[in-house]
Amino acid sequence: MNTNCESIQITARYAMSHQPASKTLIAPVNNNPQYGLSVLWAKNDLICLVQSANGTEQARELLLTEGAGQTTATFTGKGFETSEEGAENLTYQAFYPATKGGGTAEEWKKNATYGGQIQQGYDNALHLANYDYLSTPEVKTLSEDLQFSHIGMIFCFDITMPESTPAIPLSLTLTTLDENRSPIATGGLYQDCNNTPTSSLTLHFAQCTEAVPQFKAYLISNCNIPAGQQLRLTLALEDGNSYSHEMTAARAIPDAATEEYSAGTSYVVPVSEWTKESNSVYNKTTSAKEPTGNGSAEDPYIIENAEHLKYITGNPSSMLDKHFLLAADITIADGVEWKPIGTSTEAFTGSFNGNGHVIKGVLTPPTNSSTNSYFGFFGNTKGATISNLTIQADIAESHYITGSIVGSAYN
Repeated sequence: MNTNCESIQITARYAMSHQPASKTLIAPVNNNPQYGLSVLWAKNDLICLVQSANGTEQARELLLTEGAGQTTATFTGKGFETSEEGAENLTYQAFYPATKGGGTAEEWKKNATYGGQIQQGYDNALHLANYDYLSTPEVKTLSEDLQFSHIGMIFCFDITMPESTPAIPLSLTLTTLDENRSPIATGGLYQDCNNTPTSSLTLHFAQCTEAVPQFKAYLISNCNIPAGQQLRLTLALEDGNSYSHEMTAARAIPDAATEEYSAGTSYVVPVSEWTKESNSVYNKTTSAKEPTGNGSAEDPYIIENAEHLKYITGNPSSMLDKHFLLAADITIADGVEWKPIGTSTEAFTGSFNGNGHVIKGVLTPPTNSSTNSYFGFFGNTKGATISNLTIQADIAESHYITGSIVGSAYN
């Protein structure tokens, strides 16, 4: 082991290995939920090694020099600058991939987010490689091999489509249902623009060209989910319908009552019983329909379906001082341009009472629009009142000022 200022060389070993995959570092083992995740180090892999002492951190990128295609490899890079002072307080921690690092352990953790998962076709797990985050425990010496483990876990949902539903899936959303909205992952947004814990995580589907009766969907998360946690799975379809399935978290092993869904493991979850959602779906074919009410505080616009919402977003500049009451859950389909009320030059000043309802799906900003610097369900507000509203929606790209409910708010 060499840790001087000239160079450093360590052995990185994956702590758990079951049936290594050939095309992606993370690989679920189909039909066996007790198996874990696999890893194979690859040529040109970089890990980030962080040395901490008395609140000061140094980071080094180490390149794989031996062991490509194996679960144990040698990494080499520039050594740390050392001093006698504080040497007894030194700790080390390593992370993969190094590209998520920003010089500190906290920066790496901040950038290792799980938003924007897109599965290319049915039964395809290759997108999981984009979320192949590994880390080691903190150690006080580098004299032993560094043991890497996955910080994520994989759900393999074995989906049986609702009966008499020949439609292509658009997205699959996993949501926690407890009162405190327990987190299910970090980075629920579509891009890595926010590492805030989220209680809802969405998998989007691409290249699904025809409807099938059954398929597998792979979703990866990084928050432990305790046994007994109530979860809802929502399947949005291309025909505008959506279906839900509620379940209780439990591992497929005898002591499930005391176990939790945890990092480093794959879980196969069969889903065949669905309930059709009563909510309306806002998609590319939705037509505008004027809602009841006149938009005043005494007689607010009542949004009962996607058509009413389309009417409002189709006339954003005339809605800036209006008042709204949401009367139904609404899903916004992927790929539909969302025009928020309130821009950088015209703020929303009215009120919006969500009435306990949920807006979910994907918020996709308009293309070639200067208003994109303020983006969310509302773009920009000033003195507005927004209450009793839950947003469970990904944001389809990063913007200068972005938020799920409001991009920018001023009192």
